[in-house]
Amino acid sequence: MLLIYIPFIAFIRTAFNALDGLVAREMKVGNEKFGEVLNEFIDRLSDSAFFIGASLAVYSNHTLGFITLVSVLLVSYLGIVGKAAGGSRQYIGLMGKADRMFWLSVACVAILIWKNTEIMNYFFSFIILFSILTMFQRFIAIKKELYVAKKIKKKK
Repeated sequence: MLLIYIPFIAFIRTAFNALDGLVAREMKVGNEKFGEVLNEFIDRLSDSAFFIGASLAVYSNHTLGFITLVSVLLVSYLGIVGKAAGGSRQYIGLMGKADRMFWLSVACVAILIWKNTEIMNYFFSFIILFSILTMFQRFIAIKKELYVAKKIKKKK
């Protein structure tokens, strides 16, 4: 089964994601703002590839898989929209990028060990639930940050 490759690919993706920005800054390569846009876009493409692949597996509930993809993309959107509004990039929450890759890897290994393909649908439900919680966490963090910034600006 191809599932055995997912944990390795997810690990490599997470490792490269951690290194790409660091390497670009150290080497002073490219436009920092465009690099950020490129990084976020490639991260969303990567998330989409992983979750579309999992969603299209014959043993997956395709609807549940695509709802999972939407929830993952919304978590990421909330992470960056705070910055667009004048705050900072939000990484807070239970279901960030590395967390998603970890749990996807766990689900794939569990399917291989227990030969129970229904695990993928439980995984999707788990990701949806914790993505919703993460969206609330990020939304609250963005709201607090932007209101504090507004109050500080008014005092000046």
